[in-house]
Amino acid sequence: MEKLRYFKKEGDDYILKSQRVLNVFLILFCVLLGVFGILKATNPKAGILLAVIMFALAAIIAYKLTGKTVFSVEQRTVSFKKGFLNKPVVYSFDDFSGFVLTKIRSADSGLATNSHVAMCFDKNGKEKKYMLRQGGSRGKYADKLAAEVESLMKQEK
Repeated sequence: MEKLRYFKKEGDDYILKSQRVLNVFLILFCVLLGVFGILKATNPKAGILLAVIMFALAAIIAYKLTGKTVFSVEQRTVSFKKGFLNKPVVYSFDDFSGFVLTKIRSADSGLATNSHVAMCFDKNGKEKKYMLRQGGSRGKYADKLAAEVESLMKQEK
């Protein structure tokens, strides 16, 4: 099997790499904007409100960093864990129904501004979607990530 770009292998499991740099940047941006709101606001109540909102947003992003998506080829399952407080949700590869690759385009310029990849599972007649990753304007990573996930799911025990 070729080298995986979006996963790291731990034992028999493949863990989806998180977008740590982006998330840490967003956390720092929120914290700095909150501090700026406290120090530079002309209305103290508005500055404190902005700071509380920004600090809460930074805490939510930090919590999301603790989540994991694990593909177990041996057990033929994928588990999604949103954060350290949540229990993982486990699906069998047999419940997998497809991918949703979304590219959002600007109405003015027609350029892609965002894209994301989600996995769809059909279990007991209910469809569930779990986002794997979102990214920038190119969206080529979405096709590559979907192909990499498919190659993991096709591996034999």
